[in-house]
Amino acid sequence: MTTQKHQDIEIVSNTIFKYLISNQELLNHIIHRLEYHELSDGELIAYAGQNVDGFSIITSGMVRYYYTMLDGKERNKAFFTQGQLIGSLSAYLTHQTLPFSIQALGDVRLYKIPLELIESLREKYPTEVELFIGRVAKELFIRNEQREAMLLTANAEQRYHWVLSNEPWIVDQVAQYHLASYLGIEAESLSRIKKKFSD
Repeated sequence: MTTQKHQDIEIVSNTIFKYLISNQELLNHIIHRLEYHELSDGELIAYAGQNVDGFSIITSGMVRYYYTMLDGKERNKAFFTQGQLIGSLSAYLTHQTLPFSIQALGDVRLYKIPLELIESLREKYPTEVELFIGRVAKELFIRNEQREAMLLTANAEQRYHWVLSNEPWIVDQVAQYHLASYLGIEAESLSRIKKKFSD
């Protein structure tokens, strides 16, 4: 095993254990059936309207979730980076298609847990998998509720401050127009706010 792959598998293992009581047998089962993918900047990992085909763990790089509006404009929903699980849990649980697209921002490495594996694990390890799903759902619920409150109640400066406090890595790694879309403000307004905060 190469050094890079060893590091990647360690990231995957730590991410799984974050949501799951340590179960080495289950972890080994997952590790041996992961699908490795490398993506380039702008490449789609999944697209709106697609059936859920699994979940992935990012080991390098960053991705965005975005909606495509009726007028063709894109609105960013969320950003995820190394050590985070990506995919639509709500679409999986409700047997719906993906409501948003997932795109690589720069070069990305990830390991996919195929849907077929998830379903087989739910049969063999029902308690552990339901615990895993429950903890992921809880984390996503809290994140989404906090962001929703920020968007509905905060002004532009307060929104930027919220990101600095809660997701500072986004500010450093995401293009300004992507960040502006995420915050629901114009890029010009964000530029003024960032200048004010840096003065």
